[in-house]
Amino acid sequence: MPPIPPAHAPDVPADMPGAVPLNPRWYGRLWTVLVVIAAAILVAEGVYVRSVDTTLTASTGEGLALSAADLADDLERWQTDVARELAPLARTPALQTSPPATVTEMLDAARRGSTQMVWLGVVDASGQLVATTRRGPQDGTVETERWFRELRDARGGQVRVTPVEPGADGVPTVRFAAPLVGPEGQFAGALVAHVARAGIEAAFSRKIEAIQLQRTSPAHLDWELVTQSGVVVSDSTTGAPELRLVRALPAALFAEPPRPGYFESEDDVRGVPLVVGYARPADGNLVVGPGWRVLLAIDRADVLAPTRVILQTLAMATGLVILPLLMLLRWTTSQRRRLEQALHHTYDDLERRVAQRTAELTEARNAALQAAQAKSEFLANMSHEIRTPLTAILGFTNLLADPTLRDAERTAHRDTIRRNGEHLLSVINDILDLSKIEAGKLAVERVPCALPELLRSVSGAMRGRALEKGLGFVVEARGPLPETIRTDSTRLRQILINLLGNAIKFTEAGSVRLVARLGTGTQPRLCLDVVDTGIGLDPDVLSRLFLPFTQADPSTSRRFGGSGLGLAISRRLARMLGGDLYASSAPGRGSTFTAEIDPGPLAAVPMVDGGRLALDTPAAPPAATAGAPAHLRARILLAEDAPDSQRLLRHYLVRAGAQVDVVADGRLAASHALAAPYDLVLMDMQMPEMDGYAATAALRRAGYRGPIVALTAHAMDGDRDKCLAAGCDDFATKPIDPATLLRVAQRYCQDAPTPQRGDHAEGGSPMLMSDFAGPPLDDDPELRALVHIFIDGLPERARLLERSVDAGDLDRVAQLAHQLKGTAGGYGFPSLGEAAARLETSARTRAALDEVRGRVADVATLCEQARAAA
Repeated sequence: MPPIPPAHAPDVPADMPGAVPLNPRWYGRLWTVLVVIAAAILVAEGVYVRSVDTTLTASTGEGLALSAADLADDLERWQTDVARELAPLARTPALQTSPPATVTEMLDAARRGSTQMVWLGVVDASGQLVATTRRGPQDGTVETERWFRELRDARGGQVRVTPVEPGADGVPTVRFAAPLVGPEGQFAGALVAHVARAGIEAAFSRKIEAIQLQRTSPAHLDWELVTQSGVVVSDSTTGAPELRLVRALPAALFAEPPRPGYFESEDDVRGVPLVVGYARPADGNLVVGPGWRVLLAIDRADVLAPTRVILQTLAMATGLVILPLLMLLRWTTSQRRRLEQALHHTYDDLERRVAQRTAELTEARNAALQAAQAKSEFLANMSHEIRTPLTAILGFTNLLADPTLRDAERTAHRDTIRRNGEHLLSVINDILDLSKIEAGKLAVERVPCALPELLRSVSGAMRGRALEKGLGFVVEARGPLPETIRTDSTRLRQILINLLGNAIKFTEAGSVRLVARLGTGTQPRLCLDVVDTGIGLDPDVLSRLFLPFTQADPSTSRRFGGSGLGLAISRRLARMLGGDLYASSAPGRGSTFTAEIDPGPLAAVPMVDGGRLALDTPAAPPAATAGAPAHLRARILLAEDAPDSQRLLRHYLVRAGAQVDVVADGRLAASHALAAPYDLVLMDMQMPEMDGYAATAALRRAGYRGPIVALTAHAMDGDRDKCLAAGCDDFATKPIDPATLLRVAQRYCQDAPTPQRGDHAEGGSPMLMSDFAGPPLDDDPELRALVHIFIDGLPERARLLERSVDAGDLDRVAQLAHQLKGTAGGYGFPSLGEAAARLETSARTRAALDEVRGRVADVATLCEQARAAA
């Protein structure tokens, strides 16, 4: 190789002190020496690998021949074992003298006693099939078959072995035929047995695995079983049960006497060279085989793999010797230039970093000052928000101690304490929600919920507050809306109540509107607009409106009250529900807040025309529905394990005129329904001993034809289908309001037409009750007593939940939460029911114990608040 020209010499700046360029002639000579060394190493490697390849091929071929001989011995033993099992049966005189039916029974008994026989048959001297264990037509002759002629013409009682194609059952077999000898020694027919090849194939595969484990280097071995006529009976590669012609094989394979050996060949399919060892099993005195040849093949590449590893190692060593020298030369010529450039770059980078860091420190200082000021303002506002209701609570509590108070004054003081307590609870809940969101501990659950019912519930909760201020209040739908959406109804309700509360608070005259519509993007979006005619906001205020520790205007909290956390919490909840919260406003023209969420898939959800939803019509209170016309003349069986639900549902049904029997588990429900006539069975689906699904299925199996309506606190997709599949006629979710309960009962009792099975009992309007207010009780002393019993039992429920979670018994926690979930809503405590539902989900999915304990604490807090508010 010629030396490198001076133009390609290493780049060294001429003005660099002490820079001495390398001699190009010396560099070229060094390169020539390195090339000669590399060529010599490659030639030596080639000679060495060639000699090692020859030695390894011969050694491997001899080893394969020995292994093939071992497999041939296994094949010989297998043939002999089958022949020894077949020969005594062939010598049985009854096979020749008995009727075909008796012979068939003998063959069936022999086949059942054998672990290898697929089927047995007997043919007479003319080749006609006399009896067989194989089902189907039994006619036909084998007189022209080669194996039959050889067996008939042979002199001796040896068993003939012949491989055959798979029959109708697809099982590959080998035919063993033993001659039947008459009383005078003449040929009287043959006993034919088909033996599955799977036995010998499994033995071959196990032996091959053992041989592979004994090899020092990993390699894949293939085997073939070939007859003397060149037909492949079985192999380890194709897995085909049919017989096929083998490729061209060397004559040494079929030479006599048979000796183990090996040869080199090529795979017809893959085109790779092979080393093949072969051997032949010897025929014994009892068996005449088809001249089996056992072939054992291995890829020549696997045989030579060790030498290839050596070659790669040597090549790598050569590269490790030469390449570092080349890199050293290159590095020496460029190092000085790189050092100088690095020095300049380091200096410039240091200057840039100092300037950037100074700007960051200044920005951080300003942000810290702003945050400190914002938190100071927030703490001052929180202090005012907490102290104001506490002052009122303490003051009016002292006034209640006055024994001279009139009942009206005492009631007014209690109402004032209650309002201030609810306000204080709202402030604390906002702080806790924000803390959970900041810590990432607040989770949302996407479950099906009825959108119209949710909007009516929010409307019923906020309409009174708007009317108290003399404001108009409208809830409307623009365009079709889905009947159900998948979201966290509790958090969505919290967002809407917060936005509507702000709109009512900041509006002195005019109206507040809640508008529901579907977004126009590619992804389905539910948009909920809260529009007011209030004071409006400046554009600079909108930029910091959703910050948690920043008031839009410090005077706002003094004039209108509030903690300033609601919008920050609402925006974060909206984002957790797959959307966002936006605002648009102008001073004096009101504001519009748009909550956008992901409603889940809507392809299969029925749509409802917005003009027919009647969202502005508040639902009737439970007291009115509880007083439905008392003309329910029916006998009803109520299966419910929760005592509170038993008392409440029984109260509504009895008040409507029904005769009600109550049982606490599915086993009693089944026995009662079969023992006495009932017009309707209300079946809770989650009960001890036997749940509602099993009880309903048992009744239907026993022939019970009466109507059964499922009551379940589950409302997930598929729960209705599961109830109907168990045998229920209808499905209703808990908590169920009295109107829905009585409507379902009237539909299925004798005085009403029987509905078609599977018609779903649509839930009525939700019970528009504020949390912890309970249902209206003034006109129903018995219902009031039931509510008080439920409230009095809440502390004990909370203690049971705490003890169960401390013991790690999540199944018990899930059971208690399920009962509370289905009961609390019916007694007028929807938030408690929703908290119990979240607790049940966490317990059943085996969430982290800390998460379950936190949800138990939430339920206990709500139980305590409900007890205190009673």
